[in-house]
Amino acid sequence: AGPPQLLYAGTVDAARVVILYDGLRIVRYAEPQDSTAGAALDFARVDGASGPEASAVVLDRSDGNVRYLTAPWVRAAAQRDLLKPTSAALDLGLSDGVTGPLAGTARQTGACTSWRVLRLTGDGGSQLLSDLGELVPARLTTGRPA
Repeated sequence: AGPPQLLYAGTVDAARVVILYDGLRIVRYAEPQDSTAGAALDFARVDGASGPEASAVVLDRSDGNVRYLTAPWVRAAAQRDLLKPTSAALDLGLSDGVTGPLAGTARQTGACTSWRVLRLTGDGGSQLLSDLGELVPARLTTGRPA
């Protein structure tokens, strides 16, 4: 691990958020904008991540939605529903590497009628990422198990 690098510091929705990276871990500190009650500190190991695996980190979860901080090579972000594969992707927009809100599925209750995922497009093409409630989304791939 090296010295921490500041990846993001700012206000997202109603939270103050700071994201740091030290070469091995991503750390996110978030607190409500109007107090420090309910502050959260999250860690994730990312030392094996490169390219597609290093394309996004959860920036904020609010009102059932998720916003992501994306890597500099990401040019577009969209929402797809895995249970409706023929439906069009919905553009989320990107502003300074921050996506618009994606309807989250990690804490969904009841019958599973949709599974919304993040589609990122960059120099290497498009990829799908799914929020499983962690700091770093899971990359979705296809093919036979290795």
